Amino acid sequence: MGVRILIGDARERLRELPDASVNCCVTSPPYFGLRDYGVDGQMGLEATPAEYVAGMVGVFREVRRVLRDDGTLWLNLGDSYGHNKNKLLIPARVALAMQDDGWILRQDNVWFKKRPMPESVRDRSTCAHEFVFHFAKSGSYYYDSQAVRTPLAESSVSRLAQNVEDQAGSQRVPGKSNGSMKAVGGDKQRGGTDSTPRIGTPPAFRDLLLSIARTAHPLDHTPSNTSERQGGGEVVNFHAAPANIGEVQDHG
Repeated sequence: MGVRILIGDARERLRELPDASVNCCVTSPPYFGLRDYGVDGQMGLEATPAEYVAGMVGVFREVRRVLRDDGTLWLNLGDSYGHNKNKLLIPARVALAMQDDGWILRQDNVWFKKRPMPESVRDRSTCAHEFVFHFAKSGSYYYDSQAVRTPLAESSVSRLAQNVEDQAGSQRVPGKSNGSMKAVGGDKQRGGTDSTPRIGTPPAFRDLLLSIARTAHPLDHTPSNTSERQGGGEVVNFHAAPANIGEVQDHG
């Protein structure tokens, strides 16, 4: 698969791309009011949050045009503070405005930073998260859930692997007649008697469940390990984006 790199103002270069020609967009534009890149007309230094939001909507309207119908947009945005220590909720403003402009917001994933950038404030907690919004152009889009599944905890694997049929179980409270309690499955029907069979978990089916359940569907937060150990010590890095945030795949 060839790689084509376009350098320049995204607002200009996007106009050069044909409609429905892009599979996926992963981006983190300049945050509002946080950094001066020394470029005339740069995004992020607008006079008001409203102007910033309008600019973002305009850029991503072009992104939606160049995306295929099954394409997705992954947008990382952090927040800013305004006058009188007021948190501006810039990510929420942008997300709502993009919904109004036609985008489908599928998830507001939280990027949780285990070691966030230090802050000098003493009258509030330190911010340790940003958002990675998952937008879609249409209700049917490409999403490879198997590629991002996470390993189950060993305790969960052990629980799934236990032999329920041979468990003695614990006794229920006096007066209950539906047999002993077991961790999973069992041989008694809820509300039945000792002679009432229950559809349990046959060993073969349990083995099948165990083989496909060793990984879990990803949650809507991404822990970021921002420390590295070198020579027995620890070097702390404050990453600007989650490690391995995504890999490019050609799916046609």
